Amino acid sequence: MLSKLSNDIMVISPKIKEREKFYKGKNIKVKTTQSSMKGHVGAIVSSAKIFKLLCCEKPDIIIVQFVHRHIAKLLYYLPFKTKIILTYIGSDLLRSSNERLQSVDKSIRKADEIVVMTKELKDRFLSVYGSEMSNKVDIIDMGDVAFAEIDLIRHQKQSQKNFLVGAEKSHKVIVTIGYNANMAQQQDKVLAAFSGLPSKYKEKICIVLPMTYQRNDINYINRVEKLAESSGVDYVVLSKFMNDKEIATLCVATDVFINAQIT
Repeated sequence: MLSKLSNDIMVISPKIKEREKFYKGKNIKVKTTQSSMKGHVGAIVSSAKIFKLLCCEKPDIIIVQFVHRHIAKLLYYLPFKTKIILTYIGSDLLRSSNERLQSVDKSIRKADEIVVMTKELKDRFLSVYGSEMSNKVDIIDMGDVAFAEIDLIRHQKQSQKNFLVGAEKSHKVIVTIGYNANMAQQQDKVLAAFSGLPSKYKEKICIVLPMTYQRNDINYINRVEKLAESSGVDYVVLSKFMNDKEIATLCVATDVFINAQIT
């Protein structure tokens, strides 16, 4: 969530170091502040570690990706001058109540730039913080590159199915469940439903489980994989973080996408 932009770049994350190797290859330092504690207390402890790191590094620019309220709160108390860019991903605005969003009003107003990805997100932001913040808000569609990759292979559905699940399964209906490994995706409940299907339907299906990020709950991931194994349905688990070309392959190869995420 932090960029120290001069000669150095540092990434600070409260999560597991999923892609530390990727960052090391680009000479980017990674600091992880994950707490052994869970829930609200764990978030507070992690935020305190982030605050300490920020005060130590005194970055020229701080870029927050996903504006969690605990992170937003600490920005207000930084004892040094820095440029702050807040990037809202979606659920950090859409799943939070007005009351919760307004609880960090002072921190949000301290930001120099606000980045959102759609007009709807901008409207939501302004409905909470007021139209006077409009000049700070920029809409940047970060998904454009993936769409371009999809267009390049849109007519190659069969070959993309071969690539994704293998030739022996590519004739089946590809059903993709969820898009990350967060338990809110409820892949376990969807798999339980598929397990109850008659065999004549199961044999026509291949399930794809994208578990490429948000891999924070290993128990949940293991449970999903065991359910897939016992479901009686062919399946593929994606665990490696995907680039734009791989995401495009997943999109084109998928016949049915199931989004059972809790909202």
